[in-house]
Amino acid sequence: MLSARIAAYALTGLLLGALTTTVSVGLALPLLSDQPGPDLTSADVGAVVAGNLVAFVLSTILGAALGALIRSPVLGVVVLLVVNFAVVPLLSGVWEAGVNLTPFGAAGILSRMTHHTTLSVVSAGWVLAAWTVAVTLVAVVVERRRDLA
Repeated sequence: MLSARIAAYALTGLLLGALTTTVSVGLALPLLSDQPGPDLTSADVGAVVAGNLVAFVLSTILGAALGALIRSPVLGVVVLLVVNFAVVPLLSGVWEAGVNLTPFGAAGILSRMTHHTTLSVVSAGWVLAAWTVAVTLVAVVVERRRDLA
């Protein structure tokens, strides 16, 4: 059952990611065309779009798996807010490169929101994929145990 929900969330994440990325690129390109500096190539835009879509899908799957683990929407939101606004900044103060190894940092690199980082875009994709797979596997095991209980 969890697999079907995760697949549905992944498809929804892909569709919403495609919609929001299309709108963002459609609005940004005309605004950026008059700005000084190097022009964006279609390869640049394509790389950003691809990174955003991968980040959307992996983050959506990760969120669905965390939702299956936590089960309370309110607690889930509180946990993610505390991690994003307290734990990640504390980690950046202690070990700045360590933030790139969190799902938040990896998604930022993957979608090109973070520059001057120790991780490449491909490595960030692997980091986010590893988090997603690990949390999803834990969620599958926990849900199977709940079903047996």
